[in-house]
Amino acid sequence: MAPYTGWLSAAETSCTVGAYLKNVADLEPLVRFVEEAAEMPEPTVGLTVSPMPPFLLKGIDLQTKLCELDYKIVCSLKDDSRKPTSVVAEELGVSAKTVRRRLTRMVNNFLVMFSIDWYPDASNDIISAFHVQLKPDAAPNAPNIIWQKHYPNILFYWGFSNMPNTYIFFTWNPTAKELRETRESLEREQSVQTVSPNIIYTGYIFNTWLDDIP
Repeated sequence: MAPYTGWLSAAETSCTVGAYLKNVADLEPLVRFVEEAAEMPEPTVGLTVSPMPPFLLKGIDLQTKLCELDYKIVCSLKDDSRKPTSVVAEELGVSAKTVRRRLTRMVNNFLVMFSIDWYPDASNDIISAFHVQLKPDAAPNAPNIIWQKHYPNILFYWGFSNMPNTYIFFTWNPTAKELRETRESLEREQSVQTVSPNIIYTGYIFNTWLDDIP
């Protein structure tokens, strides 16, 4: 089962914490820790049951499992996802064709994702988190329609199972003028009730229990 993902934020601060949880039982101690460490007495907690936005999971077999070879491939690529498949194959004693086939299967089923440790303060572009509240009568696919309409300025979005019609849209803009245009465009959407943009100026990435799995 996919891990739970929690987002915690407070209206009077610009601090947002994202966390991967093994199960819901881990949420309460995490909230207490954030309240104390970040001095956020009343954080808003949003839950999504998957680390991937729902529009990306359409048609994906969530019962697909990783085998022992898959874990070995992931472990080989864990600290260098650009490592050639031929090198991975040599390390594991299998053919490069086998490595490519297993990787393709994992990627297509979102069992593995390639990423980098990226920090917004190292970029000249403007990355923002738009907290968007949709109207109560908004269509279920409204967030996906908004994302497709504004892509690539909207990179991806998150919804929350415990907060209906509440979403965070992560946006990219090269200039402040385009950031304003993105906000105004979102405010004009028929399904949107309120828009609250927050520019991300710094961020931190920490290891989690997921890093120990391979």
